[in-house]
Amino acid sequence: MFRNYAIAGLSIVALAASGSPAEAQPFKNTGATLAATDPDWSVSVRRLVGGTYTEFQPNATRITTIPSAPWNPNSAPSFSWIGLRSNGTLPLAGVSGDNVMRFEYLFRTTVFMPTAGTVSGLIGFDNRFLGAYVGGTVSPGFVFSGGTMVLSPTTLLGAGNENRFGFCRNGDGMFAGSAFPNCTKAYAFNLDAGFNTLTFVLRGDGQTDGLLMNGTTGGSVVPEPATMVLFGTGMLGLALVARRARADERTGGQAV
Repeated sequence: MFRNYAIAGLSIVALAASGSPAEAQPFKNTGATLAATDPDWSVSVRRLVGGTYTEFQPNATRITTIPSAPWNPNSAPSFSWIGLRSNGTLPLAGVSGDNVMRFEYLFRTTVFMPTAGTVSGLIGFDNRFLGAYVGGTVSPGFVFSGGTMVLSPTTLLGAGNENRFGFCRNGDGMFAGSAFPNCTKAYAFNLDAGFNTLTFVLRGDGQTDGLLMNGTTGGSVVPEPATMVLFGTGMLGLALVARRARADERTGGQAV
């Protein structure tokens, strides 16, 4: 009898744990899906030069039309570039690939670390990387402020290379064109235990702008709120099952 109750209780917990595909999985790469959008990353943009424009997507768009070079290729569903459009380009007047930093992008995700540790992997970006931060706030106009920088352009690219673009191209890219297709840079930074909201700040010219993170390790994507409720319900159910089993043992399985 106790065994049957225990199995039922464990089934409740298993059902709760399966309530969200994001729960208890590694810190997600960008675009780790075959869907059109990425539920683990959001993205916003504000225009810095040539007018006023803002846009926000709670689920970043997976960029499926990418330059064959100088970008690192997608490898969906393991990883893909993400941005605001499937081709990475904003449909605005005055946008061109002239490397003028007209737009600032905020790519955000939340990670749970069971213990303090290091996340690491490979990053690609178009055009310029300004930093990665834990915490901080975003204003209604999508201006990022505060937070603790955990990855700087100098740390990522080396002194003197802070303004290089995040792809393979002679002259201004992270690597020369001959390095294609491995147009990504290794990174590593430490995070505290608990919930960490990460913001990656990029700037670009509005044409084929995006972020790629490949092979990240060391944390867990935060479960959706509904999953947390389900998990709590499952744990409560298991506790009630155990209590019922103890009562059966005392009464020999007779009703009381």
